[in-house]
Amino acid sequence: MTVARMIHYLIPEKRIYGIKASSITKYYVWADIISFIVQAAGGTMLSGNPPESTMKIGMDVYRAGIGLQEFFILTFLFVTTKFHREMLSRDRDGLVDRSIKWRALTWTIYGVLILITVSDSRLFGVFNSG
Repeated sequence: MTVARMIHYLIPEKRIYGIKASSITKYYVWADIISFIVQAAGGTMLSGNPPESTMKIGMDVYRAGIGLQEFFILTFLFVTTKFHREMLSRDRDGLVDRSIKWRALTWTIYGVLILITVSDSRLFGVFNSG
């Protein structure tokens, strides 16, 4: 949502890849809800004391939800990168108010996306905790 706000206020067209900034927020929220529902469905299948076959299916559904979330994060990364490149171009042309701290905020977004990915990767079993 922060990137959508930055697009809205800092890009005159108020859109990236032809997508309006206000729509980016809606798409991101819906993507998050969908991936959460898939993860919750898998988690529900794992609750209680289910048979092993149900546990395997539940874990696969849960991991699919995590994979879906990662897909949405990757898509969001493309939008953020496009915004970043557009702002760098506008800055080179002298079209950006230097008092606006868009760079720091953009790098913070990248950091958050990395932290979410690392967290999801641990849940996915990519990294071992011990």
